[in-house]
Amino acid sequence: MKEMLLRQAGYNAWANKRLIDVMLCLSVKAITTESESSFPTIKDTALHMWATEFTWLRRLHGDNDPMDLQQVFIGLFHELCNAWHRTSVSIVHFVENCTEEQLVADFTFQTRNGDSYTVSLADLLHHIFNHNTLHRGQLITQLRIAGVTDIPWTDYLGYAFQIKK
Repeated sequence: MKEMLLRQAGYNAWANKRLIDVMLCLSVKAITTESESSFPTIKDTALHMWATEFTWLRRLHGDNDPMDLQQVFIGLFHELCNAWHRTSVSIVHFVENCTEEQLVADFTFQTRNGDSYTVSLADLLHHIFNHNTLHRGQLITQLRIAGVTDIPWTDYLGYAFQIKK
């Protein structure tokens, strides 16, 4: 199980970085133009993805009340992107340091509204990676709406081919 979760964590960081590299080349207008999506702009979607990864990483490290970055972040877009990438890589390191026993063990966390849930650590990690896959698809659509035509391949197979080399 650990090997598969490490591959998923690596894939998540790789795919996020591929889109981050594209987004860092965009104008302020492109990242702030609104479109129909879960979050109205490229910047808002990227912020949500980083904030969610950050929140889960803090919970994984025992912080049951992590700050909500979507409410407090006021930095520049490149700062958001760089911090998001560091967070994605930190999740890889977290998984590297887990044992098989830890991955199958129950993990209990509280949501911001105080509800408590328990799932295996492996299931929680799958959730984190799956959540990002959903929003990467939305980012790709938003990038196309913004006029980006050179969208990098972010499918899992692209990562698998790269690490096999």
